[in-house]
Amino acid sequence: GREVHVHEIRSDSGARFDGDFQGIENWTSGSDFFDEMREWGLDPDEFKSDAFDVIDLVHPDDEITQPRTSGVAFRVVERGTAGHCIDQGFKQMALNAGAEIHYDTRREPGDCHIVAAGPKESSAVAFGEIFHTDHPNHVTFQLNDKLAPGAYSYLIIIDGIGLICTCLWRQQKKTSRYLNETIAWYEQHYDLNRRPIKRVGGKGDFSLPDKYVHEGRYYVGEAGGLQDFMWGFGMRYAVTSGVLAARAVLGECDYENEVRKRLVPLVRASAINRFMMNRVGNRGFKMVANHWMRDQRRKGDGLAFMRW
Repeated sequence: GREVHVHEIRSDSGARFDGDFQGIENWTSGSDFFDEMREWGLDPDEFKSDAFDVIDLVHPDDEITQPRTSGVAFRVVERGTAGHCIDQGFKQMALNAGAEIHYDTRREPGDCHIVAAGPKESSAVAFGEIFHTDHPNHVTFQLNDKLAPGAYSYLIIIDGIGLICTCLWRQQKKTSRYLNETIAWYEQHYDLNRRPIKRVGGKGDFSLPDKYVHEGRYYVGEAGGLQDFMWGFGMRYAVTSGVLAARAVLGECDYENEVRKRLVPLVRASAINRFMMNRVGNRGFKMVANHWMRDQRRKGDGLAFMRW
């Protein structure tokens, strides 16, 4: 073991977020991610998660179909400072393991062994609204170039709290218009009884660096450009790369080689798909949605399509 010090620029773990929901994908490998976490000595029971095996897929012509899988396709977690959030769960695991966390501190990357900072630039932005609802737990994923140009929108409902979010990959003017129109669409098609709480926003930075180890420093998660360009998922990449970096510090693996073997092929494939999706418009989105459902009929597992 090593003496571990974690430096966090904010006042608490998860303070960057505001109670918004995010997904942890389960389709990028043949093993369940929570089983992988347990093998690494991490306890997923330290935070609340909700597993899903089906989603509503909304085509650009408003047709709604349902990709489904026989296992866990993904899990929804909450980001923030509340005790049940994933950020607080990892904080507790770190403290239990003996790490010392220093809040409200800024350290230069050159002073660190592992760099896990959030995005500095914005390749994509997301705007959403959190609200109270009577609707049961649910996830909808929508492809519509008029509501989310080049990207997608989604609805997540967990235990009476909903999030409607639109993601934008192309720079747009009057971005609030896209969120307002997206909310109106979901209210028209789902019985939400929506009672707004607050609006939230976020950004993501996607890149393909030449290397992931710089002068002895290991860059993990978003700091290393390790996330899904296509669908925007990043937590599985962040946790996996963090574990690999810790093992590299202990001399147990070659971080550069492991990342290039396990994660970079997924990142590159998602970057190519994102480049294509950003240019096809609703006609292309409809083709993707139809192919998605044909893939389910052929393979019997609709959500495996997410790894294409």
